[in-house]
Amino acid sequence: MLILFSAKNYRSIRDEQELNLVASPYYSGKKSDMHARENRERQLIKKSLPGLSGKSFLRSIAIYGANGSGKSNVIHAMRTMQKIVCDSSSYAPDDSLPYNPFILDENSKTQPTEFFAAFEWGGIRYEYEFSYDSKQIVEEQLCSFPKGLRRTLYTRTADAGSRSAVQDSSYLPIDKVIATMLNPNMLLLSLLYGHPGVQGFDTIKPVGDFFKNGLIVLDQMRDRWLDFPVSGEVLDGELGTDYERDLVQKMMQDSDIGITKANVVRKPAKQSSNEGNENGTDVVRKTVVLQHAGTAGAGSINLMDESLGTMQMFSLSSFIGEALENDATLVVDELDASMHPILSKQIVEMFERRELADRLAQLIFTAHQTYLMSGGTLERDQIWLTDKGPDGGTVLYPLSDYSPRKGEPIAQGYLLGRYAAVPVLPEDFGMLPSSDRGGEGNDK
Repeated sequence: MLILFSAKNYRSIRDEQELNLVASPYYSGKKSDMHARENRERQLIKKSLPGLSGKSFLRSIAIYGANGSGKSNVIHAMRTMQKIVCDSSSYAPDDSLPYNPFILDENSKTQPTEFFAAFEWGGIRYEYEFSYDSKQIVEEQLCSFPKGLRRTLYTRTADAGSRSAVQDSSYLPIDKVIATMLNPNMLLLSLLYGHPGVQGFDTIKPVGDFFKNGLIVLDQMRDRWLDFPVSGEVLDGELGTDYERDLVQKMMQDSDIGITKANVVRKPAKQSSNEGNENGTDVVRKTVVLQHAGTAGAGSINLMDESLGTMQMFSLSSFIGEALENDATLVVDELDASMHPILSKQIVEMFERRELADRLAQLIFTAHQTYLMSGGTLERDQIWLTDKGPDGGTVLYPLSDYSPRKGEPIAQGYLLGRYAAVPVLPEDFGMLPSSDRGGEGNDK
């Protein structure tokens, strides 16, 4: 379960921006509307964590904002943090880190990028942070809160010569041999997690597991717009579980009354004369086809010939199943892309069903459709906004900062710019001066 994420000096994010999933105490009074209180209960995770007594956590958060305001960069920052944690143990010493700082001021171009995450996994709360540039990890720290008090498990710093200094603790002793294996561009967490037999592995395993299995950050192209997306591999049995496969089928049937089943079809792939297969087997091309039924008969349609909304639903379905089954945090950029607002609403509400009251699955997504702002689907602290500050940097803030009145039409207020985070366009948007337009009197 993700509690808080922050990033600094990453793409359009100049100053530190934080996304907080600790819920605000709305509808706690006895005079509150019963329906509103019940709806609010579904939006909350009631997880008792040492040191956070009485706090609840949000099951879903939506990030709204104008194009180019930095919504996607919040998602990219999460994915980049996850990628460095999961991959840096395999980096060669001279490999560059994915360093992409804010470029609109000279100072930021040479400063480290900073990431921070607070989360729960395996029943323990952790805080993990690191900073880096293109060549080295500058600082790294891991803390845990098993009984509510902070325990610093280790800190790591780099000197001017790119040499790493590790300060371990009695809670997590670091073998000196392991410390000598630590390259400047490698996270200590990544190194320890990649070597199950080393001292301290059991202590950091839940942290590595969270970044590997508890955080699902989708790449829009790699995971969603392929002719054979990840959900196809799940449907084919190469990945995933029976629960995920069943959910893929159920979501496709429910989202389009004409779809009766999703299948994977295998056909020999065409090969050039110089192509070979080291196993001596034929190359097979796999395709997802959706079976449709109508009053006049039935037929199959390739996924790539379906609407973009159907493709989006199919691609998301297995990841939704993975998050729900494993109590993971699913992070999606443009959840509502090409999708009907009612379908988007249903996906959000899948994470808030009563039967999941004791589970910890979460959904974080960016969106443009204001339909989700209405009807109690999202409460004020679940709606976050991005805007650009005077320096051109992204500013991320919750709608609750504006203290909207109870019953205030949030969607209408958002579109009217009451909470900022919308495009400010000139009246003559897209119109060229009359002298630049073709017409009478212009020689051809």
